[in-house]
Amino acid sequence: MVMNEFGHCAICGCRIRLRFQAGYFNIPVSIYCPDCQSHISGSIYLDDKKGYSISLFNYICDKEQHSDGYMFELSTEFLAKKCCKNDLEKIDLTPYLRNFGCDKSDGYYLQYLLVISENAQQYKVWIETLFHLLNSKKTKFISKYIFSINEPRMKSICQNIKDNIIQNQLDAIVYTKDFVSAILDMIVPKSVSNQFLKISEEVNDLIRFKKEEFLRYINFLEKAGYFDYFYKIIPRYICEYLEHIKELLPIHQRYDRYGSIDLKKEGITTMSVSNIHHLYAKGFEIICDSTDAFWGLSNIINYGEYDNFGMGRVDYEVHINKYGSKYIKFNEFCKKNQKISDQLLEKPNNIIRNSEAHNSLIIDGLNQTITFISHNKEKEKREEYFFVELGKKEIDLFYSILIIWEYYYNIVKSKLKCDVKK
Repeated sequence: MVMNEFGHCAICGCRIRLRFQAGYFNIPVSIYCPDCQSHISGSIYLDDKKGYSISLFNYICDKEQHSDGYMFELSTEFLAKKCCKNDLEKIDLTPYLRNFGCDKSDGYYLQYLLVISENAQQYKVWIETLFHLLNSKKTKFISKYIFSINEPRMKSICQNIKDNIIQNQLDAIVYTKDFVSAILDMIVPKSVSNQFLKISEEVNDLIRFKKEEFLRYINFLEKAGYFDYFYKIIPRYICEYLEHIKELLPIHQRYDRYGSIDLKKEGITTMSVSNIHHLYAKGFEIICDSTDAFWGLSNIINYGEYDNFGMGRVDYEVHINKYGSKYIKFNEFCKKNQKISDQLLEKPNNIIRNSEAHNSLIIDGLNQTITFISHNKEKEKREEYFFVELGKKEIDLFYSILIIWEYYYNIVKSKLKCDVKK
C-alpha cells in the first residue's frame, strides 16, 4: 500500500509531499528541502495496527492535502525517483514495482533485509564483544559466548566450537574470524569473497617457499603495531559500517546491476551524506596506512626480502616515510605492487577525504549531487558525484578494507601457528 503524507519544510515553508510504501521495515529519511536546502531527516515508523508515525527534523505535517510544491518518493529497500513537482493526478509505479526484477537472483537481497531490519545492531554487539575478549586474552570465554548465541546462521560454527574447545590464541582468532565472516557473507558479493581464498593461498605459498623471510617480515609487523589492524582498527570500522548499512541498503540491492541505474532519474532517500562521507574518510586512512604494511609483502614476492625495494636492503620505515603524503605513497604503491592493489575495488579518493577534513563541499539536494572541494597549496580541485555514486564508492571501499583485513588475518594466523609449534 502506498501512503502519502503532506507537510512543509519547518525552515522556509516549502510544501512537500512524502510518498512511501508501507512494507515490512521502518523507513529512514534523509532529504533536502528543494527551496532552502535544509536537511530533513529522521524516520517513518510502520505499525500493523496504527499504520505509521512520522518523526522528522525540519518537517511539519499538515492536516490537509495540497497539490502544489514538491514530492519525494521514499523507500527503505529500493532506489527512488528523484524529487519532482507534486502532481496528485499522476499515477506512478511504486518503488517495488519499478525495481521488480532488479533484486539479487542469488538470494543475497533477502539476507540484506534480514541484517538491516532485525540484526544489524545485534551483530555489531557480538563482534565488539568477541574482539574485546580476543584483545583482553580472555579466550576461554569466546567459545562459551559464541555457543550461547541462538542464531540459525551461526549453528554450524557453534557446533564446531562445541566439538573443538578453544585452547589457545590461534584457535580464538580462527573461530572469531569464522563467526564474523558468517555475518559478513550476508552483505559481501561472491566476487569479493572469492578473493579471500586466493589471499590465503598467496600467504601459504610465501610460508612454503620463503618461510624464513616471511617470518622476519611478520615479526617486524607485530613489533611495529600493524597487528592492531586485525585485532582492533578494522573490526571497529566493520561495526561502524553496520551502524549505517541501512542507509546504503538500496544501493546494496542494486550492487550487481549498478550499471543499470539511471543516475539522473534515480536517487536515494535513506542515506545521510555526512555519515557516509565521514565513513569514507575513515576508510581512506585505513587503506593508505595499510600500504605501509603490505609494501613489505610485495617486496618478498618481487625481491625476496621484505625490506628490499629493488636496491638492496634498507631501513624499511625510513623508506616508506619518505613520501610527502599518504596519498602519494599509496599511488606509488599501486604503481609498483599491482598484484595487491588491483584487488581493491575502490582506490581512496584524496579530494573526498580532504573535503571531509576541511568541511568543503556543496550539496544540491534537489538533483542529489555533492561537490567535493579540496584546497592544496592555493590550488582548488572539485569533483562532483551523485549521492548514489558516493554510496557505491563507500560500499566498494568497505569491500576493499575486508580484502585488506583478510591479508592481516592470514598474516596474524601464520605468526600464531609458528608460536604454537615452538
